[in-house]
Amino acid sequence: SERRKWIHCFENVTSIIFLVALSEYDQILFESENENRMEESKALFKTIITYPWFQHSSVIL
Repeated sequence: SERRKWIHCFENVTSIIFLVALSEYDQILFESENENRMEESKALFKTIITYPWFQHSSVIL
């Protein structure tokens, strides 16, 4: 995916600010008519915080 192409650029990140648009709770992804945007954001957050590069990074929600 596109995200996997750029994720290695963040190897020395000290903090992450993760924002999600609350207005998208009832919207679907442009790329996939079966996936809710809020659910996709939650999955992305889980993916981000489990990467080894962010093991010592602070997370701000």
